[in-house]
Amino acid sequence: MEEEEDSWKIFPFVTLFLGSKMVHPDVHAQGALLRYILKQLPRLKDLEVRSSDQGLIKASYQHCGYLDSLPWDHLAAVTLCGLSDEAIQRLSLLPSLTTLTLSGLRDLPLIASQQQQSEQDHPVAVGGFKTLRKIEISSTLRKAACFLQRLPPGNRVEDLEVEWNFGSDEDPSSSEDNTTQNQFFINAVQRHMNPVAFQSLVVLDDWDEIHEEPLELTRLTADVSPLFIFKELKKVDLWFRDGIWLTPEQTKAIPNTWPVIRFFRLHNDYDNSRIPRVNHIHLLELAYRCRELRFLGFPFDASQINGEDNHLAPAGFAAPRLQTLFVGNSPIESPMEVVSFLTSHFPELSSLDYDASSEPPSKYSRRWEEVSEAIG
Repeated sequence: MEEEEDSWKIFPFVTLFLGSKMVHPDVHAQGALLRYILKQLPRLKDLEVRSSDQGLIKASYQHCGYLDSLPWDHLAAVTLCGLSDEAIQRLSLLPSLTTLTLSGLRDLPLIASQQQQSEQDHPVAVGGFKTLRKIEISSTLRKAACFLQRLPPGNRVEDLEVEWNFGSDEDPSSSEDNTTQNQFFINAVQRHMNPVAFQSLVVLDDWDEIHEEPLELTRLTADVSPLFIFKELKKVDLWFRDGIWLTPEQTKAIPNTWPVIRFFRLHNDYDNSRIPRVNHIHLLELAYRCRELRFLGFPFDASQINGEDNHLAPAGFAAPRLQTLFVGNSPIESPMEVVSFLTSHFPELSSLDYDASSEPPSKYSRRWEEVSEAIG
């Protein structure tokens, strides 16, 4: 590459601008020049390597030759585009790595027969990623799951955030239906995150446009119950194209399975006309029994709320300390009765969010707008 050849001309001058004590430099380089610069920064704490050049990604990032140049005792945050099992093995040995941000995982393969996988066959040895606490991934849900397969048993990761997309024609997972990808990802979280350490799961949709609800709705949706093994979860925020539709049994189980949950939201990516399986009674049961809850949001049937529901608090429980309620496009008939219901049960409620993305606004969203304005 001509750019690679020109970079050699500035090698003698690089050290004039770099000091060995630099920990947060902003460097734009590639190939041999990048590797040379990094060797001058033994105390580096943050490393971010990005490129739109797929050839460069495969030649430099996936092989991560620069990770072998120094022990990187201080490297705490790494951002990479493109990854291989060889690179994951090297990353897992970094002694101070706490945050890992990944994208471009198209070439990361699925590990077959993951349940029969022995410790000897695992890509990362037990004890790898010993300081890793946060993972951020921008990819399809299936490719994010492929990376989770590489986490060693007993990892101490506390925070997982995935900004998902549908991939491209080159990504086989892009042809899967939404529910299949959603469930595959949830199951991977269950298998590969450590229940003793895991505290926060966030899945966001990176598409900005509004999606039209399909004419034919499937009765199958992803099941959130595999996540019930994580007793230390404080935040669950899931934005899936088809949503996750709670059952009455699941809302009843959540206070016991997530006793310290503070933020819980389930959202779909379009106005969904499906009637929720749960109603305001299930909402109350969950909110009263989850004592740490401050943000709650999932679709529920609010159309049955009436003036007789203001005294439905479970016996023996103080009023919830809920501050924000997200209702999406939940069915609602009477804004006035809903306002009375919410203010009776949630005295600290200061914000009500709803799905206002539809054009023109649906009847539900117009009614929730009235409720939101009344709440404050």
